[in-house]
Amino acid sequence: MLVDVSRDLVAALAVDPVLRAGFELGGDPSRKSAEGPGRWWCEWVHALLREAQGAGELARGVSPEAAAVAVVASVAGFGRLASRHRVRSSSRLLEQFWALLLPGLAAPSRRRPVLPGPRAAGTDRTPR
Repeated sequence: MLVDVSRDLVAALAVDPVLRAGFELGGDPSRKSAEGPGRWWCEWVHALLREAQGAGELARGVSPEAAAVAVVASVAGFGRLASRHRVRSSSRLLEQFWALLLPGLAAPSRRRPVLPGPRAAGTDRTPR
């Protein structure tokens, strides 16, 4: 699920100026409130990884908090590349990121290959 949602988020950040603005404004230190899509994304990733740890889906020794920092920062960076620099290969770079990161995150019994491209409707294409 995390891989699929990250794909959708990077694609949306590339084309949706309102979503991009929400991420940028939420991260602006001059604002009193850090609420917004960036914070919600961060909280969701943290919660999902803590849930995965509780279900035994993370590899032994993986900190959900450390993994969440890597995921949140990387996906936001890929979204920024896609929108600011019109890097058409950001989706390919995201696939390479997941191919590198997932073997270290997932418990051995939960490892499956990352399939490239958008998820097919009704299919479970990636590790949870």
